[in-house]
Amino acid sequence: MRRNALAAVGSMVSMVLTTTLSAQSPLPSSLAPSSGPAVRLSGYVQARGTYQDHTGLSFALNRVRLTADGYLGGGFGYKVQTEFAVVTAGTASVSLRDAIIRWSHGNFGLTAGQYKTPFSREYMTSITLTETPDRAAAIDSLAPKRDIGLSADYTLNSIGYATVGIFNGGGQNKATNADTTLLVVGRIALRPISLVSIGADFTTTRDSSRYGADFTADYRGFGLKGEYITLARDFQNSPDKGWYGIATYRVLPWIQLVVRQEDFRRNAAVTHGYKNHATTGGVNLDFAAGKVKLALDYVRRTLGNPGVTRGSVITQLQARF
Repeated sequence: MRRNALAAVGSMVSMVLTTTLSAQSPLPSSLAPSSGPAVRLSGYVQARGTYQDHTGLSFALNRVRLTADGYLGGGFGYKVQTEFAVVTAGTASVSLRDAIIRWSHGNFGLTAGQYKTPFSREYMTSITLTETPDRAAAIDSLAPKRDIGLSADYTLNSIGYATVGIFNGGGQNKATNADTTLLVVGRIALRPISLVSIGADFTTTRDSSRYGADFTADYRGFGLKGEYITLARDFQNSPDKGWYGIATYRVLPWIQLVVRQEDFRRNAAVTHGYKNHATTGGVNLDFAAGKVKLALDYVRRTLGNPGVTRGSVITQLQARF
């Protein structure tokens, strides 16, 4: 019986590691050759309730996204993702997130269009798979986001991958490169042993550069993850920087405990030493074979210098289809 239990835990860890690495990969799995339907529809809905000190309780649709992707033959595939959002009271809009054409042959691939730039493990991981409802403040603030460009990647089978790309640098849904300055982004992710993965990133443009490093480790239901990121600008005397660390424990296959510590600091000369420091504790409950997740988190965050501390309770129900 003990042997069966250990085998079950080992199987679970292997599945989590595979999901984690593939979630970071620049290779959308749905664009691989397949005998399935030419078009596959998927998406997710996130409904959230937030209680904050001094502001009370509020409800929101955090994200509603729909994706269409498929394989076209000859090594070509495509992906289009849109987001449905309320931009002002009573007014809804649809915004483009991803629109890519991909070609691959063996372990090599090329991707063109608008998509996530290959920087930061947490940013590249789908928000539906992260341990907390929100990404760390340093990642949200410093990592480059979706952009329009071209990248090449090479996969080292189960060992990892390397990718480099050039982008406009203006962000998503910017039809042209307004200042003609290109953003170069690169990332390498490796798994030196079966239970550990590490990654490193960089960006460079005319007047700034970013560097990042990350790691993950999982063993028998326990998990550790961490990431550091820095942004240096030519006109600043010191960089913006931040980090986070996450510890998780899978009590049961459907119950996961989460603790996260994070810190983010802006350049002192520009923002008088702005700080964003937070501690998060919570639990994730998975239902319907992981398609439905209920996250219950308490976040205690200190903003500014010397800082004002506020607490908030976040409850988010997520459904993936």
